[in-house]
Amino acid sequence: MASRLRASPARHPPTRPLPLHDAPTIAFYSTIEGQSDIFVINADGSGESNLTSNPDGGDFGLDWSPDGSCIVFTSDRDGDREIYVMNADGSAQTRLTDRAGDDGFPRWSPDGTKILFRFGRPAFDVFVMNADGSGQIIALLLVACGLFEPWR
Repeated sequence: MASRLRASPARHPPTRPLPLHDAPTIAFYSTIEGQSDIFVINADGSGESNLTSNPDGGDFGLDWSPDGSCIVFTSDRDGDREIYVMNADGSAQTRLTDRAGDDGFPRWSPDGTKILFRFGRPAFDVFVMNADGSGQIIALLLVACGLFEPWR
């Protein structure tokens, strides 16, 4: 499988590979197997694994949790784009958002307690929620109240 990854960039380039902090593991999403799925691979090209392999839709737009234990991502497996989280090994895939319209581009807070994401298309709002999906609020309200410090 790793040789397929190295041979595939001209046809299906891995998109936005994200190394797991200082560990030799990289996560990425790609259409290597025909639809957009999330993969992990060791930095040396070995151990490629498809974490999401979901025939009902694409999985993309991922971010590692700061401690490396989870991956937050966007999926359209349930009809429109929603935010999901899973363990780093692909287990416990859990939907965090559930609303009509597109949720996407999730990013973890530096302390791993919150997830920032955008909602809407083509115009959108930026939301923040707890890591378990609760407490969803428009982030701009938090900025206006002085309760939100931008993440770097």
